Amino acid sequence: MAIRYHYARLSRIELLRPELGLWGGVMLLLSTLFMSSAKFSADLPIVRLPSSMERCSRGISEVQLILSLDMHRRLSMHASTSELQTKAIELLAQNYGLQFSSEQRQQLQQLPYLGSDVRQLPVWLATSGWQRKKLSSGIPYSAPNDQLTALLQVANRAGYAIHGHPAIVCLRLDARLPASVVMPFLHQIQQQGVNRFVLVAEAEQVRYAPASGY
Repeated sequence: MAIRYHYARLSRIELLRPELGLWGGVMLLLSTLFMSSAKFSADLPIVRLPSSMERCSRGISEVQLILSLDMHRRLSMHASTSELQTKAIELLAQNYGLQFSSEQRQQLQQLPYLGSDVRQLPVWLATSGWQRKKLSSGIPYSAPNDQLTALLQVANRAGYAIHGHPAIVCLRLDARLPASVVMPFLHQIQQQGVNRFVLVAEAEQVRYAPASGY
């Protein structure tokens, strides 16, 4: 199945309507402005995407910062290019007083995604093989260690530094997450001035019943 992108603009009023159901409040905010795509790597965290019957027609920027929130509420980040992802991680790490060596930066370029506290990266880079898979606790995104806010604050800087324009924020949100998790997460993103983003959905295949004969 193809992956559909939907451009959404958050509304503080609509997002405060729990009677709309799990994804109802979000889906009301969507407009079909972007093309379908299936570029996401199999190495990414497993997320069951919400489905959509919409057909999107307009392409989106190739400069993307993608945030995934799985059913266990673990947050991860990857980008459309390894250069953008590496730059975003470096800028995020600088907020916590971390500097990477040239060798570590080369290793970062092979990182499929950031899925843990950025402060654990030096330890992660020093390990090898299967041991690296243990670091999958997710990027912390609540006080007192809110690294999501810090990441969103450096996203545009990374986009300009590598590609000359800001990165589009894409969200891969597991459809099994309750609204009590999804809505505060979206509000947290909005508080950083990100009022327009791309919600990734899996397109349903339309099945037609055979026409009856005469």
